Amino acid sequence: MRYAILLIAGTCLGIAACSFAAKPSGDTAMERPASSVASCSDREDTVPALLPPCPSSPKCVSSIAGCAPEGRTVPAFVGDVPGVIPEALTDAVLQLPGCTIETRTPARVHALCRSRVFGFIDDLDLAAEQDSTLVHVRSSARLGWWDFGVNRARVERLHALYGQRVQR
Repeated sequence: MRYAILLIAGTCLGIAACSFAAKPSGDTAMERPASSVASCSDREDTVPALLPPCPSSPKCVSSIAGCAPEGRTVPAFVGDVPGVIPEALTDAVLQLPGCTIETRTPARVHALCRSRVFGFIDDLDLAAEQDSTLVHVRSSARLGWWDFGVNRARVERLHALYGQRVQR
């Protein structure tokens, strides 16, 4: 029992040490500009709380330029009808491992994604712009400083699943 506790404590300390030493990744193919949408602060008057901004820690990605620190933006989705999240995108969210939809309206989806090993909960939000077919995404860890790239990988997987459904 004592060895199990020491092993768990050592693992947690190792993860914490890595998270403080980590820096956001450099240029990758997925780190292209998200969209032509203005920054969060510029949009507060016209689109209040479309998606909350990412924290300063590297545990969040967002498709709204200015809502995530540089290097942590991801591409937005394109739907069919302005102001509505496509059914195929909602279905793709349900295909993500450990994700369940908590709230859903025509223009917003909030899902909780639970990690396999430790059961950490991450938030996945989709929000459709009312005046265009863009659907923005934000994925963020609730706990910790760094997400080990899990949220970027989740959004990339969501893009792949959505692309498969749209091509059908």
